[in-house]
Parts: sequence; C-alpha cells; structure tokens
Amino acid sequence: MRLAALAWLLLLAVRLAAGEDAAWRRDVAGLPPAPPPPRADWLVEPVPSAAGVYRGAVDHELVLDNGLVRRTFRLAPDAACVGLDGLQDGRAWLRATRPEARVTLDGREWPVGGLSGQPLQNFLEAAWLDALTADPQAFRFSGWRAGPIEERFAWTPRREWISRPAVAWPPPGAHLDHYERRLQNLLGAGVQACWRGPRLYDTARTLALVRHRVDWFRQHRRILESDVVPLRRPDGRDWDGLLHVDPDPAARERALAALYNPLEAPLARTLSLPLRWAGLSGAAQVTWPDGSVRLVALDGAGVARVEVELPPRGFQWLVVEAAP
Repeated sequence: MRLAALAWLLLLAVRLAAGEDAAWRRDVAGLPPAPPPPRADWLVEPVPSAAGVYRGAVDHELVLDNGLVRRTFRLAPDAACVGLDGLQDGRAWLRATRPEARVTLDGREWPVGGLSGQPLQNFLEAAWLDALTADPQAFRFSGWRAGPIEERFAWTPRREWISRPAVAWPPPGAHLDHYERRLQNLLGAGVQACWRGPRLYDTARTLALVRHRVDWFRQHRRILESDVVPLRRPDGRDWDGLLHVDPDPAARERALAALYNPLEAPLARTLSLPLRWAGLSGAAQVTWPDGSVRLVALDGAGVARVEVELPPRGFQWLVVEAAP
C-alpha cells in the first residue's frame, strides 16, 4: 500500500492564549472527518487509504490515520494522545493519557502534555475523557501543523536496506517557501548569515531564489548594515518589522523598512516610521517594491505615516530617501 508522505508536529509552550486556542480550533474544524476503517485485508488487497490528518468526534480532537493505524489526540485542556487503534481488528493499544515526554531542566523534571485524573492506568474509557484535567506543571499545547516528511539527520544507506537505487530525501527543490522566508528574515535584518553544509541550493529554481535575495541585499547593503530601530515586537499575531536608518546626509538611502506578515491572511496597516533617526524632517521620498515613488510628510516628531499592504506570510520593504 502506498502511503502519502505525512509529518505532524505538536508545538508546545508554557502557556496557551485565548487567541491561539481559537486559531487551532478553526484549523481543526477545517479538516475533513476521519474516514471509516477500510474493510479490505491489507495483506491480501490494496488499501486505498493515504496517510492524513483529520478532525475527530469533537472540535478539539485531531486524528492521524493511514488506513492501518489511527492515533487520536485531545488538544484541550492540553494535548494528549487518547487513542491508538489498529483499524484491521479494532484493537486499542493505548492504556493511559500520560505525558508525551518528560524533559529535565536544571535537574527538575517537567512533563510535556498529557492529562491527569484517569481513575485507572491500565485501561482507558472514552467516558472519562471529558473529566480529565491538564497538569499545571506541564508544558502546554500551543498549536499544530502538517507538512511533508523531512529528513531528521543524515544517514548512509546500506545496500541490504534498499531494493532500488537511493533517491534524494527530501526531494530537491522542496520547501522553497520556507527557505525564501528564512533568507528574507536574515537578510532583511541585515544579518550576513553563514550556512554550514554542502550547498546553498539543490536545483536551478533554488539557485535563482538565492541569487534574487542576495542581489537584493547587495543593492541595499549600506542601509541594511546601518543602525536598526524596531517598529513592532514580533508576536506571530500581527505584522512586525525593523527600520534601518542612516543619518549621514551623503547616503542616498536614508532608511529601509523591512516588514513581515506571519499570518495566512493579507494585512493592510498604517505604519508610523520614526524617520527622525534617519536625520530627516519635513518630508521624505518613499519607494515601494513595485518601483512607485511617493512623497510623504513628517510630523513635528519626525514620524511619517504610510499605508502598506502585506501579502500572506509575506515580506515587503520600503526605501526612504531625502525629499528632492
């Protein structure tokens, strides 16, 4: 049976905010329901199921299913595995909702996830689940995501393990969007990053991406390596950005605003740019990524207000020069 590549990750944090709770509940609600168990015997007939992520019987239940095994997680009041079932015979393999892991920090052990209050630990009744509580000392569930399987560490394949020629894993050119965002984050902050590894690119598309971002950094290198003024502290719930400033009157680019949108939806915002740190007053000339140029006024405090539209999970920059 061919199984679609599936990777899942439960993200854990010390506390869970109400906004984050609503976000992951919406994500779970958007998943398809878990499919019924296949009737075919996978040893005799192909099972037409692919590994996938599904919603469970309640709005805070996440299900991983590949047609042979199903693992069910309750995500509230904390993340815990509440079901591990064989789909061919209906056998339940899970006994207790104990923590997924235990981490020792400075000699103290901290549980990761899990639920407390199970009357007996040698079997689990579905009727008990709603009464279980989160351990206040445990790391708390914060969110989840699904994506292609990624290589965890390098390994040398052995002939006796592989029945066909070895193939690259992960496939070349995968995760270009993640790679581009990392380049945007580092180079947009003026960081001259050093990557350790055999190569910076693996396909022609990846090479074009690296060239594009490095060329952008070279074009704006002086201002990107100048002083930095934080515009908004990153919190993953709204835009964030940095303002690079150069008060030298001889500099052509006096400021560059590097703006980021971490959300899945576009953002339209009116930003306040403290251009006084760039030695500007009265007015300034702002250039957008599409090449359009606008003259903006600065108030008495040397602040310019500009309207921007940030694409989903996108990056945008504004270049500021002295008014002509």
